[in-house]
Amino acid sequence: MKRKIDYAIFLSVLIGFSSCGSKESSIPSIELEPVKSIDRFGDQAFVSDDIKSIVSHNGDYYFLDRKSSVVIRTDGDLRFKTSYGRRGRGPGEAIFVESFGVGSDKVYLDGSLCNYNVFDLETGNCIQTIAYDDNIGHMPVSQRILVDDNSIIASYNGEYTINETPVVALDSSGHFIGAYRGNAEGDNPTTKANTDRDIFKTGEGKYLSLVKNSPTIDLYDGNLNHRGTIDLSEIGVVKSRMNQIERFRKKDDNPNTVHYLFKDSYYSDGFLYILCYSENTGASKNNPVQCNTVVKLALSEDDYIHLADFILPDPWYNTICVDPDGKVLIAANTLKSEIELFNLP
Repeated sequence: MKRKIDYAIFLSVLIGFSSCGSKESSIPSIELEPVKSIDRFGDQAFVSDDIKSIVSHNGDYYFLDRKSSVVIRTDGDLRFKTSYGRRGRGPGEAIFVESFGVGSDKVYLDGSLCNYNVFDLETGNCIQTIAYDDNIGHMPVSQRILVDDNSIIASYNGEYTINETPVVALDSSGHFIGAYRGNAEGDNPTTKANTDRDIFKTGEGKYLSLVKNSPTIDLYDGNLNHRGTIDLSEIGVVKSRMNQIERFRKKDDNPNTVHYLFKDSYYSDGFLYILCYSENTGASKNNPVQCNTVVKLALSEDDYIHLADFILPDPWYNTICVDPDGKVLIAANTLKSEIELFNLP
């Protein structure tokens, strides 16, 4: 049964957990309540029901709103500061936006025309548009672009997809550098190309990618060479979802249907937070799935420690973000078209 616990109890549970043999023994399940909710970013913009991704950067938050094709920047209290892009077909515009990344002084927004619109971080003005080859993919399948040392790293679904969707690196001019693969095949071998990934760089200068429809984290070194895989299938909410997918498969006449285990994830302060799909036991037959459990993991060289499950109050969230100190979780509540802030123990 889910329960609310204070920080002292949380620590004692973790101490007890670290001494036991089973990873899933005594994992705390903590119900969170928002300490702040907003339905608009000041007077400048409403919160839509399609906030696809959130990034924390130097004390500010950045929100990708697919409905308006913009990235909205706020301060730490969610007060509007500026925005990047708009819907359209002109310079700096896009009809659809799928992914974005924040660099030291620029914002990169991947639009619908196989290109990046690049904006000045402070002014919001479009600086340039960088086209990339069609064979890289029409658009990224990762929710965030990783902008790192004048390179752009994301997961793409293009010509380089042979056994699975690779991690693709481009230089700052959009030129292809390389494709980097892992071991994941997804829940259905015939749809291996749909292994969407969230990609993060760790504090040690290495990389990891969470595969959305496989219980897998692929690990890479600082040069993006694949160095190992972590299996997440023993995590309680993941195992339950995999069992649910197996039941779906037995009823589904289409073998190519893709079922996802994870909606979003975020790496912060040395921990990985994963927003998971799960079975909605109280739902009608038309809505058997919910998305409101956030799993917190500590990752080692080739393994993980499952620290806690955070349960958000409503059944459906699109995306999450955690501040660099690991104290605040921010989530987009799809059903209420709200942004919610939660204090983490």
